[in-house]
Amino acid sequence: MIKTVITLLFTFMLTLGVFAQFDFQYTGTTRPAWGNQDREIDVIIDVTIDSLYKQQEGTTTFYGLYFSYDIEFFENGVELPSNFEYNFWNLRLRIYCDNVMTDHGLIDNVRNQGFSGKGIAFNRKPLEDPNATLESLLCNEIIFWVEGPGLDDVAPSKPLPIELITFDAVKKERKVELSWKTATETNNDFFTLQRSLDGKQWEKVQTIDGAGNSTSVNEYAWTDYSPLAGVSYYKLQQTDFNGATTFFPIVSVLNDETLALTAYPNPVEHTITLSGINNENSIHVFNSIGVEITQDILISLTPSKKRLINMSNLSTGVYYISNGEHTIQVLKR
Repeated sequence: MIKTVITLLFTFMLTLGVFAQFDFQYTGTTRPAWGNQDREIDVIIDVTIDSLYKQQEGTTTFYGLYFSYDIEFFENGVELPSNFEYNFWNLRLRIYCDNVMTDHGLIDNVRNQGFSGKGIAFNRKPLEDPNATLESLLCNEIIFWVEGPGLDDVAPSKPLPIELITFDAVKKERKVELSWKTATETNNDFFTLQRSLDGKQWEKVQTIDGAGNSTSVNEYAWTDYSPLAGVSYYKLQQTDFNGATTFFPIVSVLNDETLALTAYPNPVEHTITLSGINNENSIHVFNSIGVEITQDILISLTPSKKRLINMSNLSTGVYYISNGEHTIQVLKR
């Protein structure tokens, strides 16, 4: 029976700037098992220690820890749906407070699906200070392990590269304004904003340079001028200089307006994304003198039902894209 252990040290994640949580993340590759030897399945495990759990027995108070978790599986950068054909069993964890181990916290029924939930890791150690906090108890280490087909690559113990204060998305008229703040940054190369229609299939919409190394508050912002109709989900990804990545909690915005035909990025160098499409009408592309060139380019469909137009083989200049009664102008660089 295979047993893989992953140990991570803590970092503070500041939520709304007032309550400190302990957040741990592991990103690795699952071990091939049971006929899946040729597949590489990436797994992202997030565990946050939320608060103390207390149990009174007579005159003695014993403590444990409430935790929440999020588990995601990806193959070739695409998140896998529930019950895909791969073998991954129950996940367990131990949380150490000042080198004292809590009992096993079980994240069961992981099987082959990503999901979120909450649990308790109970500790039979007496709580001597009735005013104790996560900080004063030094709950600063967590160990994950899987028995059976498990995790192939074990990450070294390290804190998350940034302390995220806030990550918000606000709808203003026909656009969505995204903003986030960091308290500290360590070897932070850049951020990537991802967007989704269903919270499962994601597309990259923007990258923004990070501050590298910083111990002061940094503020970032980006505006989505072409949000999806209905609910738009946004996810923030951070990338180190060494290529390691970290994901942060998802935010969502309801856009109940009917969007006009829009394209981004505009100007474009390679591929443009269209939203606000009327699927009952075809898409046509014309050059600056009105000659249709639709047959000369590749138009594909994204998982979120938007159209991608590959314009890399076109000359620089102005082009027009029409869909039904709507036409927009695009500049090819």
